Amino acid sequence: MLSPTKHTDLDSTVLAVAATLLARLRSKKVESLSALRELVRCESFENDILIVPALNLLYAFGLIEYRPKADIFEYRGPR
Repeated sequence: MLSPTKHTDLDSTVLAVAATLLARLRSKKVESLSALRELVRCESFENDILIVPALNLLYAFGLIEYRPKADIFEYRGPR
């Protein structure tokens, strides 16, 4: 179970990165991995190592899909 402690920086968690990625994908509908990686770097997160777990979380919830031929992520959640 994911449970933060009093020492956890909530801005550098998988949930925070996933929320940032979800906001971008909801507005743009499709985005490449390199653009998402650049977004995470620009949003002042410590590093972009959390991008893969965040994308896995969004995929597990059925909010995004990966299109390998186009190499993009597509928003598939509710409108």
